[in-house]
Amino acid sequence: MCSSENINQSLNFKIDLTELKNDLYKQIELGLPNAFMCVMNGFAFEFMIIVAGLSSVSNQSAQIIIMQIVVLNVLFGIGLGNSGCVFIGYSLGSNDKLNGYKVIM
Repeated sequence: MCSSENINQSLNFKIDLTELKNDLYKQIELGLPNAFMCVMNGFAFEFMIIVAGLSSVSNQSAQIIIMQIVVLNVLFGIGLGNSGCVFIGYSLGSNDKLNGYKVIM
């Protein structure tokens, strides 16, 4: 089971900082475009609410209801896209490029 010796063994590890910097740079390089897309998506929805609010309160409330319905549909597609990216990343990480290529096609 869990003894203090096993816990001490698992906590004693060394981190290679050069490898960590390279991996961190790759993760940031891949993550920043995705973060930018998410921020711009949210900004677009907020901008639509502001524009709808300039005409009347009833238009703004109708816009918010429509946007909630649209978000439900959009999130389904985003979830499928993210799961595909995870599967492709897992395939590439395990050096199974053929299986990752099948997902793309």
